[in-house]
Amino acid sequence: MPLAALWLGISLVAAVMLDIGLLLFFLPYTYIYHWAYDSVRASVTRSRCEF
Repeated sequence: MPLAALWLGISLVAAVMLDIGLLLFFLPYTYIYHWAYDSVRASVTRSRCEF
């Protein structure tokens, strides 16, 4: 974290807040993406097995 703050030219507190913000964005995004992928894949797999 200190290296990222130094590299971006921001304070350590701002770097921690940025890290928390990224976590709060990517955690739900990843969950929703994988849920949608699994749903679509199950649908495609189910339709291929009906032949």
